Amino acid sequence: MPAQTFIFVRHGETRMNRELRCQGRIDIELNETGLAQTRDIAQQLAHVSVDKIYVSPLKRARQSAEPLARTLGLEPQPLDWLLEVNHGAVEGMNRAEADQAFPGLFDKWHEFPHTVVFPGGGEDLEDVRARVAAGLWDIYNRDTGTVLFVTHQVVTQVARCIIQGWPMADMWRDKIVNGKHITMALSPQAVERMRSHAMERPSSKEATE
Repeated sequence: MPAQTFIFVRHGETRMNRELRCQGRIDIELNETGLAQTRDIAQQLAHVSVDKIYVSPLKRARQSAEPLARTLGLEPQPLDWLLEVNHGAVEGMNRAEADQAFPGLFDKWHEFPHTVVFPGGGEDLEDVRARVAAGLWDIYNRDTGTVLFVTHQVVTQVARCIIQGWPMADMWRDKIVNGKHITMALSPQAVERMRSHAMERPSSKEATE
């Protein structure tokens, strides 16, 4: 039987989270608050029957997965599609720095996230949607029972859009904060949405590159 439930855990807090900086692919460790959040989430999920744990390769996600792995007796497996969105040239910047370098970009990102392409080789939401959709569909068909992912905010929000049928324009809806988790049962309707997204043709942007 294919997977029945997906649990998404957002990594604990880092110094850059506290400073409201774009982390993206920057490989930063958790701060003390983040480490405490990881212990809390492990306690919260201690009695959940989890069959597999997958984790983003970035340090903050791997550190967040360690208490869960010990508590649940499972070895986390890294998956590249769980990496956070690549913010390109904006990575490391806070809001003021980003507004100076790329006026209006962050207003657009928070109001119309599906229209933003991050400069300097960064991703757009279609890039993230395509890799997350393919990853979800692969795991659904590969694994059974309950699968737990330790990952990042944008990846989690995009997965919610896919599974729950929200448009990508609603990516920030009910956004997950550091050290929290979301459980999603895979109804037949959710499975069909995952399949549809996984089979979707590349966007016109990708097709013309």
